[in-house]
Amino acid sequence: MPATFDHLRTFMQEAAKTANYTVAAADNGTLFTNNAAPGAVKFTLPALAAGLRFGFQVVANQNVSVASSEGANIVCFNNASASTLSFATANQLIGGYLILEANDAATKWYARHLSPSNALTIA
Repeated sequence: MPATFDHLRTFMQEAAKTANYTVAAADNGTLFTNNAAPGAVKFTLPALAAGLRFGFQVVANQNVSVASSEGANIVCFNNASASTLSFATANQLIGGYLILEANDAATKWYARHLSPSNALTIA
């Protein structure tokens, strides 16, 4: 997949989750939100496969985290082996936005943090 302007592509569908959710490969191209969530929501990514792409947007004022089901294989700011990315800082939740895409070799998730004003916790 070419790296130019991929972040500008729109998602094929949007799905609000109000509780923890294990993302399936069949959800490819989905923008997930936590709209109307009464508490924290954790999204667990599926096994890596080339071409997978998911978005995560914080809508409700609740913590949102995205975790790899396979461990430390998320590449993000200053970390090439993160396992979880979280929006969990009070007053910096709503508007948090991530895109995670599998690399072509299906060995890493490439994360794009598209809301730099929202603190992102990397673990």
